[in-house]
Amino acid sequence: MKNILYNLLAGVTGLALLLLIEGLLALGGVAPLASEDPFVGFRGSAPLFIEAESGSLVLNPVKEDYFNSPQSFREPKPERTFRIVALGGSTTYGRPYLGKTSFVAWLTQLLGRYDSSHRYEPLNLGGISYASYRVARVAEEMAGYEPDLFVLYAGHNEFLEARTFARQKAELPLLGKLRGILHHSRLYSLLFRMLPKGQSAGERAAKTVLGDEVVAKLEQVGGTDLYHRDAAFRRGVIEQYRYSMAGLIDRARQRNIPVILCTLPSNLAGMSPFKSEHRPGLSMAEQKRFDKLLQQAVENLKGGTASEALAELSEAEAIDDAYALLHFFKGAALAQLGRYSEAYRAYLRAKEEDVVPLRALEVFNQVIRELAQEKQVPLADVEAAIRGASEHGIPGNTWFDDHVHPTIAGQQLIAWEVLDAATRAGIVPLSRERWLANREDADRLMRQSLRDLPVDYVALGEWGVGRLFFWAGKYDEAYPALVRAWATLRNVAEIPRQIAAIAYMRGDYRLAYLRLQDAAQIDPDDPQVKLLMAQVLAAQQRSDEALALLATIPVNKVAPAQLLLVQGEVQLLIGRFAEAILVLESAMELAPEAAAVRLSLAKAYRGHGDLLQAEQEFRIYLQLLGTPFSETELAAWLKGD
Repeated sequence: MKNILYNLLAGVTGLALLLLIEGLLALGGVAPLASEDPFVGFRGSAPLFIEAESGSLVLNPVKEDYFNSPQSFREPKPERTFRIVALGGSTTYGRPYLGKTSFVAWLTQLLGRYDSSHRYEPLNLGGISYASYRVARVAEEMAGYEPDLFVLYAGHNEFLEARTFARQKAELPLLGKLRGILHHSRLYSLLFRMLPKGQSAGERAAKTVLGDEVVAKLEQVGGTDLYHRDAAFRRGVIEQYRYSMAGLIDRARQRNIPVILCTLPSNLAGMSPFKSEHRPGLSMAEQKRFDKLLQQAVENLKGGTASEALAELSEAEAIDDAYALLHFFKGAALAQLGRYSEAYRAYLRAKEEDVVPLRALEVFNQVIRELAQEKQVPLADVEAAIRGASEHGIPGNTWFDDHVHPTIAGQQLIAWEVLDAATRAGIVPLSRERWLANREDADRLMRQSLRDLPVDYVALGEWGVGRLFFWAGKYDEAYPALVRAWATLRNVAEIPRQIAAIAYMRGDYRLAYLRLQDAAQIDPDDPQVKLLMAQVLAAQQRSDEALALLATIPVNKVAPAQLLLVQGEVQLLIGRFAEAILVLESAMELAPEAAAVRLSLAKAYRGHGDLLQAEQEFRIYLQLLGTPFSETELAAWLKGD
């Protein structure tokens, strides 16, 4: 009995000592590892706001490419000021327009109209291309500036940046849970940080270290070619999203900052997938049969014979059910037949199978709803509201300007849902009763505001739509929006440059040349204009002019791989194959996964007569695209057929 008592006393004493040490370390400012993001680290940390000479805090100029500018506020916060901090990506920003028609602006306008007891101060901190882990950093900074409310709308950008999830892929679930427990101990955290770097290299290497600002894969040479189906990466992204969102809520709660979570709607019926990829192991014969069935189905859809199209799509689905575009057309066929609930599920499947996931996965909405319930956080269920307001319950172009950015009316709907959630939870000064009594007036106000929008502002949105589709490689969708924008906005060089790029890809060199001349008049020093103009000149057999123009481009103004690719393609167009090979090999070393580089290099080898190297590069090109091929087709390509 005495031994049991002694053992119990020793255990209690040891536990008390550990608690004392933990308390002392907490007082000493030792943070547990659990407070650090286990997925990503960052190089550098420029503050979002800096102090101006006036004493106000203003948006840091180095952040103006990502956030609405100008924005400023005062510290300490003036009395009776209610500060709303909206966090997220480009939807929060207000894209494809500006912040003045974002849901943040509409929310502030409604609050101020129906409650005069406070001055409502919005800070729209939607960062273009910002994923949840970057949003969490913004929230951490803004938590120190007396916010009265965080509104969180984030989740469409989670796949934009390359990361690795080495530990998450290799770690056993039980080990992960044990590590999670230990990371809450300040003593363990202190000892871990004291270890030599080599001894903790495994855990340190599990993190991806990112720059202070976004480097999107789509902006690199290769673009959508860099995206492939990767189940392990997808699991890591989902886990990281849950971690970032939960951590943001927890840290806000520790500071007594209310949070409203927003679910994420997407354009389903009006937006085809950005990239489709066949299932692994598909034979060439199966793909040819699949492609034929898909083509026939599309023709039948256009001809109004949806039942035949659906039969062909079902046969194709039996061959390969992972091809995203198939499910998009299946949704269209089912909608034509009036089978709307099935159509919704097919469109949803198309989004989920998209190999370039620029629309939030459905599991993200599940995470948001679960966190709202678990942590008792008000939920603005925007996804359900958009679905409920859409024809047949299928969100499409009525509410979206592109794949995820709502129309201005859609931004108003988000504001409405957020205000509903805020007044229901009692976390804004405007009472629930007063808001309900003024909803009809609010509806009239917002409808009139839409009618009063200037023509130039609408054209600005068209430009935003066009440039986004261009960025994502959806050129057929980009072209009409850019042409409409160019009809009004004649002082933006990017618009005619992108019209020219699409015209060049279509082989319309005359139109490309004319629009590039327009762009050069607006911005003579734009290196992208010069790069494209060199390609157009070469295509018009004006090789000396093309090479002379390329020589004027400063090497520090464009990505090295891009400049080398264009130089190589110009040499290729004018038949200088040896020179093209030298330049394109350098480009390939910088961007080995860029399919465009591999194809140009294969063509250069073929033109030079080195068919063995041409075959090798062409095979790599096809592998990067995920395209099966026959030896007969390869032989025909090598002959130039």
